[in-house]
Amino acid sequence: MKQLKERGLREILIVISDELSGIEEAIKEEFPQADWQLCNLHFTKTILSKVRQRDRAEVAEDLKQIYKSKNQTEAKGKAESFIQKWRSKYPKVAEKVKRRVENLTKFLKYPEAIKRYIYTNNMLERVIKEIRRRTKVIEVVWGEGSL
Repeated sequence: MKQLKERGLREILIVISDELSGIEEAIKEEFPQADWQLCNLHFTKTILSKVRQRDRAEVAEDLKQIYKSKNQTEAKGKAESFIQKWRSKYPKVAEKVKRRVENLTKFLKYPEAIKRYIYTNNMLERVIKEIRRRTKVIEVVWGEGSL
């Protein structure tokens, strides 16, 4: 974040990322007005990896209800329902949702037209992957008998 600022970046409204160690603090230090949106898809994958196979579909659906909220207040209510429902069976999962609900729902305060683009960083990751694929240098080795 410091390097981005030194290179001339002046304002960031929202950063969407995985739960990288220190990212939230770095954003707040260099761009205190910026929101940090935790990537919902990566968060969901992490949560589901800590849940028994037979409960995964139901847990995923309950998380989706949080993300489908109209605003952050509604999302917090749905998160509380999630926590109450799953606390006894998966206490660490419930605690993680409780700790991160604010960062999972920052996108809800933005205009409807852009919400679907900023709840996850997967679209950006896909674009970067495609750019790398298309710009990758293809090495051609000329062997004996060529030409």
